[in-house]
Amino acid sequence: MAPTVALLGATGDLGGNILAALVKRAQTGELNIVVLHRQGSNIAKLNLPSSVSTRALDADNASVDEVRKALVGVDVLISAAKQTPDGGKRFVETLATLAKEPGSIKVYIPSYFTANWAKDERENPANVYLHGKCMLLDRTIAAGVPTTYIANGLFEWAFLDRGFFGVDPKANELQLYGDALNAKFSYLSLPFLGESLAQLLLDPTFGPGQNYTFSEAEFTGHELVEAFNKVHGTEPKITQFTDADVQKLRDMSPAAGLGASWRMHWGNGNWKAVNLYEPKGVTKRSLEQAVRESAQK
Repeated sequence: MAPTVALLGATGDLGGNILAALVKRAQTGELNIVVLHRQGSNIAKLNLPSSVSTRALDADNASVDEVRKALVGVDVLISAAKQTPDGGKRFVETLATLAKEPGSIKVYIPSYFTANWAKDERENPANVYLHGKCMLLDRTIAAGVPTTYIANGLFEWAFLDRGFFGVDPKANELQLYGDALNAKFSYLSLPFLGESLAQLLLDPTFGPGQNYTFSEAEFTGHELVEAFNKVHGTEPKITQFTDADVQKLRDMSPAAGLGASWRMHWGNGNWKAVNLYEPKGVTKRSLEQAVRESAQK
C-alpha cells in the first residue's frame, strides 16, 4: 500500500514546490497526499487533482484532538509552514503526545530546511531566527517525536540577493566574508528541493532519526568569481564583508541577521553536506547558469 504523506504550508513558495513534486507521485499511485491547511486558506489556487485530499488544521492553535483527527492514517508529516515560536512549541508538544499512541505518524519532517550549522552558530542567540529554528528542532527530537530533518544549501533566490547575501549578478559585485574565496558553499533551487524530497520518501532507507542534505551546486568563492567572469567578460568587484557589517545587519532585523549568519557560515568554512542525498534523473542548474539568468532579469 502506498504511504500517506501530509503537507503543512502548501500555499507558500517552499511548500508549493514540495507539493508539485508530491502530486506527481500521487498521480502515479506511489504516494497518497493530504494537504493540511488553515480554515479559510485559499487552497483553490493550488488546483489540486482529485488524487490529493485536503483537511483543515491550524497547527499553531490546534488541540491534541484536532491534530489527531487531521493525521488519521498519515505515515509521514512534512511541515513547510511558518509557525509562531509559541505555536511551534505547542505543536511539537502535541506531536510528542500523539507519538505515544498506536497508529501515530512514523516520520515527521519539520520545517528546518537550512544548513548543518556548527554548534556555536546554532547556540548563538545573536542569530535570532536561526537560533530559534535550531532550538525548536532540538526540542522536537528530545520530546520523542520520530523526526528526520533536511538540511540544504542556501535557496537560490536568497543566494543571488545582494541585500540578503551580497551576491549581485546584475552589478557584477560580490561581498565576501572571511575566507569565502577558498571555502566551499552550496545553493539549491526550490524545484530541486521538492524533487529530492519526493524521491527520498520513496527510498527504502528512509525512516525516522535521520539527517539528509540536499545540494544542487557546491563551489568555492573562486569558482563563483569565475562564473561571474564568464557571464560579464570581466571579474567582479569584490569587497570584504566585516564583523561590523554582520552586527549592523543583526541590529537591522532577524531576517537581515540570518543573511549575515549565512555569509559567516561560508566564510568560516562551516558548510557541510551530511548524508548527501542525490536525486535521480534531475538535471542540476550550474553555477554559471544561475548567475547568467539572474544577471539577465
